[in-house]
This record gives sequence, structure tokens and C-alpha cells, in this order.
Amino acid sequence: MGHYPDMGLHQNNDQVWGPWATIGLGLLVAVTFITVQIPILMGYLIVDDALMETIQSPERMALMEKNGTFLSLATIVAG
Repeated sequence: MGHYPDMGLHQNNDQVWGPWATIGLGLLVAVTFITVQIPILMGYLIVDDALMETIQSPERMALMEKNGTFLSLATIVAG
């Protein structure tokens, strides 16, 4: 007989979130995150005066994933 109540007797089985609600919310967050980052990318490239050059060059577009300024800006704004 301790000072702590028996947690096994008072279990509440009401679920607030089901698996489908969790999956749906996760997909909504992912789609929103990507949707916000695309205009940020275009704006960054316009400011950088390299929009057409980057879009026409897959190699240059691949370098955007290593651009720290762009990545930090996109993450902060999308977050």
C-alpha cells in the first residue's frame, strides 16, 4: 500500500487521434511545407539574378540543395 494510486484501475481508453487522422495531419504538414518552399526558391533565384540560368541547368539546380543561405531561409519561413 503506497501513496500512489493504482494506475491499472483508472485507464481511459478514449483515443484523441486515430491512425488515419495522424497520417492525414502528417500529409497536410508535408504538402504545406513543400508548397511554401517553392515560392521561396523562386524568390531566392530572382533576387540572386539566376532564375533562368538555374532552371535551364540541372547541375546548378542540384547545387541549391547545398546552398546554406537558401536552405536556412526556406526552413525558417516554412517552419
